[in-house]
Amino acid sequence: MELRGRKGADAYRLIASDTRGNILWDSGKVESSQMSFIPYPLDTPSRLRVNWKVKLWDENGLEGEWSEPAFFEIGAQKRLRLEREVDNRKL
Repeated sequence: MELRGRKGADAYRLIASDTRGNILWDSGKVESSQMSFIPYPLDTPSRLRVNWKVKLWDENGLEGEWSEPAFFEIGAQKRLRLEREVDNRKL
């Protein structure tokens, strides 16, 4: 990973928001070189679209720019699927 021509990153900040722009989670600056598999700490409803962006700091403390926005969607939760199966049997 490169940050402004330097290799590596020693800190990150993640911001997650809903489709209306309401911030769901702000990690704050996290001193860590782990840049993948960051756990999402919130209990969210099924099929929620979560927009996110990240900022990195290099090993010299140089702060990078915000990333381009991206998103992920929460899949249907198992309980929801089971409830629908039960409802369909009633029909």
